[in-house]
Amino acid sequence: DLTSWTGEGGSTYFYQSEMPYGVDQKGWGDAGYVGYRVGDAVKKHEAWGVGVYHFFRDYIVSCDTAIAAPDALVDSFHSPLAVFLNGNGVVKHVINKLGGETKSDGKGGAVVATYCGAGPAPGPSPGPSPGPSPGPSPGPSPGPSPGPSPGPSPGPSPGPSPGPSPGPSPTPSCNVGDTVTCPGSAATCAGNQCCPDASTCPSASDDFTGCPQPKTVDCTKGVLSRTFV
Repeated sequence: DLTSWTGEGGSTYFYQSEMPYGVDQKGWGDAGYVGYRVGDAVKKHEAWGVGVYHFFRDYIVSCDTAIAAPDALVDSFHSPLAVFLNGNGVVKHVINKLGGETKSDGKGGAVVATYCGAGPAPGPSPGPSPGPSPGPSPGPSPGPSPGPSPGPSPGPSPGPSPGPSPGPSPTPSCNVGDTVTCPGSAATCAGNQCCPDASTCPSASDDFTGCPQPKTVDCTKGVLSRTFV
């Protein structure tokens, strides 16, 4: 392993490592090595921005995961990521069995996968709104007075019909990679990242698939578009 943490109560901030370039399947993938490991006996560990990169230059290597930790500590990893840089092979998951795989997409660039957790639990559904209280029952209407009925009085002239309601104000657009606000949150993201609700950042590129959920808002098209899932 590139880093193996067995101490209790550790914290890591903005870690980056690269798996060895010249390893083969037997010496690295089959051996189960990872870029960052927390020991099975550890009960408390926090990590922010742990990133493991790979460029298997000489051989095709398949690794199960970039980061390994006890399952109870997965939610203590904030925005972990795996990155394919170049070369051969694949890393199948970001942390344990979670997060997408990273391998060549045939376009010649880096491929990033992140894991942002399962997202917030849904709140309770609101109950039905109470209807209006019934009013008192009306009494009988009095009969008409005898005598000739008067002619109808002329009603007021109708006023002009109201004009059309103004359309919605235009929503600003963004470029891929811009720092924008996550939908329904005060958090911000930039480009190929995940929002706290596990949706893809509104300014991510169209081919980014590293988040558990797709974009719910896309500001890269020149006008705002919204996807309902």
